[in-house]
Amino acid sequence: MLVTASVLLLPMGASAEQATVAPVADESSTPTDLIERTRPANDGKATVRYCETPDMQRGNSYIYLWPVGKKYTAEMWFSRNFDGTACLTNFGDRGFRIDWDLKTYGFLHEVGLYNLSIPVDSISGNPKARHRHRLSNITGGGGYTGLYGWFGKAGTPDSIELYINENWAGGDFGMGDTIKMGSIEVDGGVYDIYTRPRRGNRFVQWWSNRRTPRESGTISYKKHFDAWRKLGMPNAALTRLTFALEARWGVKTGGSVHYKSFHIDTPGGSTR
Repeated sequence: MLVTASVLLLPMGASAEQATVAPVADESSTPTDLIERTRPANDGKATVRYCETPDMQRGNSYIYLWPVGKKYTAEMWFSRNFDGTACLTNFGDRGFRIDWDLKTYGFLHEVGLYNLSIPVDSISGNPKARHRHRLSNITGGGGYTGLYGWFGKAGTPDSIELYINENWAGGDFGMGDTIKMGSIEVDGGVYDIYTRPRRGNRFVQWWSNRRTPRESGTISYKKHFDAWRKLGMPNAALTRLTFALEARWGVKTGGSVHYKSFHIDTPGGSTR
C-alpha cells in the first residue's frame, strides 16, 4: 500500500517536540512558519513516499516530519535555497530509501528515534544500532550516511549535533574547519573523531568517521559517546538518534541510498 506522505513544515531551528498543528484550509492563508499539508496514518507497515520538487521550493530552510510506526519518526530537512529534487520513502518501519538530484546546496533526511531525553552519562548497558544499506548511482559530490542525532534542543546554540558515519561516496566529509580529537577502535573498525567548536550562535558538532566504509554492521553508539566525553564533550541529554543521509554541501550531487533494514536500540537509563 502506498500512502501519500503526510508532512509537517517547520522553520529552521524548530523542533518536532515543540510543534503544534492547527487545521489549515488553504496554504496561501497559512502562516509561513508552520504549514501542515497532511498527516499520514502510518501503522509501521504502509509505504510512505514524499518528494520535494523544484516547483515546491522556498527561499528558507524547512523541515517535513511524519511518524513511522509506533517507534520511529521520518524527517526531511532542506537548506536555504535548496535547488533540485529529493525523495524519502519509508517501507513501514523496516527500511527506507532516499533519492536525490541537486544542482546546489544540501539536505539531510533521516528516520529514527525522536523525543528522547537522557544524559549521556546516564545511558546504561551497551545499546546498539544495526543497519544494512547500499549507496548507488552517485554523481558529483555524493553524500555520507550513518547514525545522526542531537544532544539538547536541535539547532539551538547550546545543542550538539552528532554524526557516526559508516559510509560515503563522491568526496570526503568536509572536515576543513574541525579539530581532530583522536580515534576509537570499535565494532571491527577505526573511527576518527572530530569536533566543530561553537562559533557565535552556531551549535557544536561531534563526529566519528569510519576509516573504511561499510554497508552493514552494528554500531555500539554509547562507546562513541563515551569516547567523546573523555575528549571534552559535556554530559548533554540525547534527544534524537536516527539513521540519516546528508548530501554534499554547495555542489551538484545525486544518488540513492537504500536502507534495506535498520534498528536502533532505545537508550536505557535515567532520564530527565
